[in-house]
Amino acid sequence: MLILISAGLFAAGICVGSFLNVCIWRLPRGESLLRPKSHCPKCNHFIHWRENIPLLSWALLRGRCSVCREPISIRYPAVEFVTGLAFVLVWIRVWSEFLPFGVIPGYLTLSAILIAAVMTDIDHLLIPNALTYTGMIVALLAAIILPESHYFGAAVPVLGSGTHLLVDGVVQSIGGWAPGLFGSPSILALLDSLFGLAVGFGVLWVIAEAGRRIWGQRGARSAEPVSFVLDPAGIEVGSQFQEEWGEILFRAGDAFNARVVTAKVVWREPGAESPSSQEVGNVTLRAGLAAVEVAGRRVPWDQLEQVTGTLTEWSAPREVMGYGDLKLLGMIGAFLGADACLFILMISAVAGTCVGLLAFALMPERRHRPVPFGPFLALGSFFWILAGTEFVSWYGRLVTAG
Repeated sequence: MLILISAGLFAAGICVGSFLNVCIWRLPRGESLLRPKSHCPKCNHFIHWRENIPLLSWALLRGRCSVCREPISIRYPAVEFVTGLAFVLVWIRVWSEFLPFGVIPGYLTLSAILIAAVMTDIDHLLIPNALTYTGMIVALLAAIILPESHYFGAAVPVLGSGTHLLVDGVVQSIGGWAPGLFGSPSILALLDSLFGLAVGFGVLWVIAEAGRRIWGQRGARSAEPVSFVLDPAGIEVGSQFQEEWGEILFRAGDAFNARVVTAKVVWREPGAESPSSQEVGNVTLRAGLAAVEVAGRRVPWDQLEQVTGTLTEWSAPREVMGYGDLKLLGMIGAFLGADACLFILMISAVAGTCVGLLAFALMPERRHRPVPFGPFLALGSFFWILAGTEFVSWYGRLVTAG
């Protein structure tokens, strides 16, 4: 039975992985998941069902489009295989540890969403809201419909057959005010899911805001003027700094600021046939979400063509952690509970630090590039699903023995 169900789940997993490939490609680009049908991005050949069989079609096509022979990335079968493998590992975990079968739908859904989130974060430093919000909704519904899905998770059994330390403290704190409120398993599971969502998002939010206050600005000052070019796409300051605005400006108060020595501002008024320009010197420049302000003139982005000149000082906001990571851990908490969030955050922080230091040592030229945190949150989540409680128990015994 174990082998039969494992084979079935692997087949289901590679089919889900095929759909995840569509999500990974289309969601960051804002495209529909339904239309148009799957097609080659080079020749637009619509992929027939025979060319879209998970794993098999890629091998039979030898990794190339059947029409234009454009190479098909090995990532596609890799995502399918990893998803199938994740489904099998979840099933083996539940089977071998006699866990409630009610945890399976949530674990499988979480695994699929995490795989898609990892790939989009690596490619675009972006975790689409469509993934995290969908996961949150599924997690909350699963808690209500399958309350046994939240009766497994931490080090010490509480809540009857459950294992959630943090939510147990909440129940004990407010249960005396409303006797009988937490008598329903669905209410307990929903509380654990909501509490996990709040803790996952909240803890990372505190860390992100603290980091932003400490490391939230980057910039440089030079004795000699440095040339710069600013346009609606981004900013380039000599060889010091080059970035697109989408990577700098997130909040209403975010802005690129500079002490400008000389500058030429070029813009086009609405309905004007030719652009206008103004040359200024020894002024401050501010580029925010809505407009560029220089020498008392405010030019909206949709009118600006370019600003060129020289500067001696500049500063720009630095995002320590994207909100996609916060929502991702919140979603993970909704599936696994608050206790799991703290464990996952610890594991992901350690793994991320190790990888970051290794990358800095091996590739120092990439030290200023942001490192996606989503893959490490996913790693910690899978570790929790497959071995988290054993690790916590082992660590508890180690601390007690010490």
